[in-house]
Amino acid sequence: MAQRLADDTRAVVVAVDHRLAPEHPFPGAYDDVLAAVEWVVAHADRWDTDPTRLGLAGDSAGANLVAGAALARRDAGTPAVVTLLVYPPPDFEGRYPSVRENAEGYFLTAGDVVACSKLYLAGVSPRGDSRLSPLRADLAGLGPTIVATAGFDPLRDAGHAFADALATAGVDVRRREHPSLVHGVLGFTGVSSAADVAVAALNAEVAAAL
Repeated sequence: MAQRLADDTRAVVVAVDHRLAPEHPFPGAYDDVLAAVEWVVAHADRWDTDPTRLGLAGDSAGANLVAGAALARRDAGTPAVVTLLVYPPPDFEGRYPSVRENAEGYFLTAGDVVACSKLYLAGVSPRGDSRLSPLRADLAGLGPTIVATAGFDPLRDAGHAFADALATAGVDVRRREHPSLVHGVLGFTGVSSAADVAVAALNAEVAAAL
């Protein structure tokens, strides 16, 4: 996925090998991603690139982490010029109909969502922590944000709710809905022409913003 993004955008792409749950639950991955973004900005001269032209991209759990990184960059006074969130889980507190509607048979199951959440939280309450639920943060001042969702995905409605919250906060949010696709589409480009078309369009939009 990182190679495809680099090829399509002609940009330097840094993939963060952050710590993983259950061995390293929250906030391990969150802290790693923020540290990695800071490192990339501080060392942009290594690739002869402009650190102010920073884009952030992530899918699924990675999109949750990237949303947190986007908020951190905004708070530092240097918001990303574009943030791509593909089927994000932006809210550990809410309950959304698509989790029930798409509970089984579409790659990611409702059981997967619950199990992964429990492993990541490791008993920590998510209530009131915008690092876990960026949807519940003050979103004003974020840079242009692309929120891509898949129709047959338990996380679909949470992604829609995040796009709504961004719009309410005055953020330039671009909704990219893919009604016929499932969670994980970024990894299916080699076997699905519809996935390939969707990813090409998303990457082209990131390239234009950069």
